[in-house]
Amino acid sequence: MNIKIKSIPEDFIVNESQTLLISSSKENMKYVILSVGKKGYTTFEAISEIAKFWGINSNLLGYAGLKDEDGITYQMVSMPIEYDIPKKIEEFNSKFNDKERFIFIVRMGYFYRSIRIGQLQGNSFKIRLRNVPEDTAREIKSKSRRRVFFPNYYDTQRFGIPNMPKRTHLIGEALYENNYDLAMQYMKEGTPNDCENAHEFEDSKSFFVGMDKKKLTFYYNAFTSKMYNKHLGDYIKKSMQYYEKSYDGISYVMPQSGKCLANVDSSHEKLCVPRYDVDSNMELSLKYFYRYTFIDTIIHVGSVEEDSLNEEMYAVNIDFFLPSGCYATMAVKQFLCEVEYEKCMK
Repeated sequence: MNIKIKSIPEDFIVNESQTLLISSSKENMKYVILSVGKKGYTTFEAISEIAKFWGINSNLLGYAGLKDEDGITYQMVSMPIEYDIPKKIEEFNSKFNDKERFIFIVRMGYFYRSIRIGQLQGNSFKIRLRNVPEDTAREIKSKSRRRVFFPNYYDTQRFGIPNMPKRTHLIGEALYENNYDLAMQYMKEGTPNDCENAHEFEDSKSFFVGMDKKKLTFYYNAFTSKMYNKHLGDYIKKSMQYYEKSYDGISYVMPQSGKCLANVDSSHEKLCVPRYDVDSNMELSLKYFYRYTFIDTIIHVGSVEEDSLNEEMYAVNIDFFLPSGCYATMAVKQFLCEVEYEKCMK
């Protein structure tokens, strides 16, 4: 099957879910909470543009998670309350209102503390699958709700940007080994926009020292994410029937059927994952967290219609919710495998 998940950004809509008790009053509050909608920008790029426009350090802006650029995404961002200037928001929205690539800000209210990475319940997704053959579309439509179990891998978005070599985990590994020249080489290959100002620095190390520490932390943790994926893949190989598939040059070990994941050995329900933080002196601090290895969700099937982008094919609309840190594209890949399996069994 060559079903397409992200043909155009409008096919992939993400809404962040948080339980902030936002106040409409500034009294005793320290931060203004903004809803940031975007298309064609990563979270890092959007944060950078907001910071430059307000003339503040990007570290002053708080956000709970990272959203990709190849969709339309909405997330909360906190900003110190002293920078809450209504006219500034209007001016920003006017500047970044291109239909093909935009950032749009709405003030939601006020809160007593900054939003932080990981402070997120999850995300809801509305996805339009394209290039779906008629018989597959019919099989998908035969059930309006499907429970899907899938391996909780970090998907390819974690390791690079669309249509570019996946290198973020290699950048993180090189940084961990203090090989700054190699890290720079990988960055030029995979995320060239992140190093377009490298010529302003004396050498590779000084460039990374000057980098936004949240972005630097992201690279280190892309490395640990790849290690987690390998451990999860090794467990699947030993415990169930599987197949190996490469997506964008990254190899994944997938279960033949998600149903076998419902009864995973309790000792492997979670894996311990290291998480690095980088301070202003390039000193690393290490924490650990447990990540669930397998996730289940209910995928709701909506309308099925002729695909306007692909002749004689169909488009299928689905929606679902995932906890923070899970990848919708991984859930969809397992979902499509289940559909194809059921179709073959008839």
